[in-house]
Order: sequence, then C-alpha cells, then structure tokens
Amino acid sequence: MKKIVMGISLLATSLIAQGRLTAIGGANYSTIEYNNTAYDEAIMVDSRLGFFLGVESKPNPIVLGAAYAQYGADFSYTENTETIIGYDIYNYLVGYALYPFFHLSKFSAFGGIQAGLSLGGNTKGNVSDSRFSGHINADKFAFDYGAIAGVDMAISPTFGIRGFYYYGLADVMT
Repeated sequence: MKKIVMGISLLATSLIAQGRLTAIGGANYSTIEYNNTAYDEAIMVDSRLGFFLGVESKPNPIVLGAAYAQYGADFSYTENTETIIGYDIYNYLVGYALYPFFHLSKFSAFGGIQAGLSLGGNTKGNVSDSRFSGHINADKFAFDYGAIAGVDMAISPTFGIRGFYYYGLADVMT
C-alpha cells in the first residue's frame, strides 16, 4: 500500500526561540494505492480530508520542515453479500526537505523529499447494520518516504499558501 497526498497549506512566519521558524498548517486530501491487483479491483478507495501542523526553517535555498500529519482514505467493498463501508486515518510524524527550482515575484515552484514515521491510526465503518471501530497499531506500518512537488504563493511577507503533491514510494503496510 502506498500513499498519495495532495494538500494546501497556510504558511505564517513567526519567531520561535532565537531562530526564525515558519509555522505551517493546512489540509490535505490523501488516498492509498494497493500493490496487489486483487485488492485494487475489489476495494473502492476514495480520497479523505486530513490535516498537518508543523514548523519549517529556510537555510537558503533549502527548506527543512517537520510536521504532524494525518492521512487516510475512504473505502468500500463487498464481501460475499455484505457491503463494508468505512475509512482509515493514519497519523505520521514527517520530515521533509524542499528545493525551490523556480522563483518569480511572489511564486516559487519546488521539489523535494519527505519521510515519515507512523504513529498509528484508527479505522471506522459499517457492515450491514453493524458499526465497527478500532485502533491501527504503528508497528503495522513501515517507514514511509517519497517525492514531493508543489508551488508556494506569498500573499504578504509573513503569510502564504502552498499547494503540493506527495507520492509515497514505500510499501508502508508490513
């Protein structure tokens, strides 16, 4: 299983301690992609809204950051005569490095890498008339890593918007 994440974040500059850090937060839509064709054909997977909160530093020209990120996916599938509908939420501690390769006035485009450590998650859903919920243990997920690309738009010297696409390269289910 791999994660695909598209997100929009709000960037607000603040002074933390003696160094200049940027507080980040925003929403993302994520989904999962199975490496098993049988799963891909049997399970309908849709994007799910999540969020992330973190900080980043900009030692020129690279941007380094760390964040708490919540990813997930909505799912549905039919097993025998019962339809199962629900969602999974995956919590991660992520670190990333971005390199701006194009800059024009208030816009910049970037590429980079991201890595994440699972903090576990939750699953909830319905089977016929019954509801289920459960905790997803962090040890069920491997270390995650992938490529990230996107654009930043400065609204003011201390506020901006970022749109990005993250493609997970790791098979995160163990």
